[in-house]
Amino acid sequence: MAIIVFLITSAVQLLLAGFGFFILLLVLNGYSERFATPGIISYLVISLIIVVGLAWFAAFIARKIVSRKRLGSLAAGSLSTIGFSMLGGIFLVATLFLSVGIAELFRRIN
Repeated sequence: MAIIVFLITSAVQLLLAGFGFFILLLVLNGYSERFATPGIISYLVISLIIVVGLAWFAAFIARKIVSRKRLGSLAAGSLSTIGFSMLGGIFLVATLFLSVGIAELFRRIN
């Protein structure tokens, strides 16, 4: 069950991260490559950490809920997947703004 929760949560977050990357490319359209690259790299690295970390944590929490006999495996997996996918989406939006801020900072410094 934990592997399925990990895979579904990471797949949903990867879709969100891909959509966020597309939005980031649109936002950084007017920037030169020299200024946009740090923002893009930071988005990719932080997004990968968020996707893997939250998917692992979702599987861990689902396993803990089932082991304490609070809910069944289907309910625990569903709640964990939905909750951590939503949390990942919020973190990815924050990462998008952070990456644009990094690109803007590099533009203003140089």
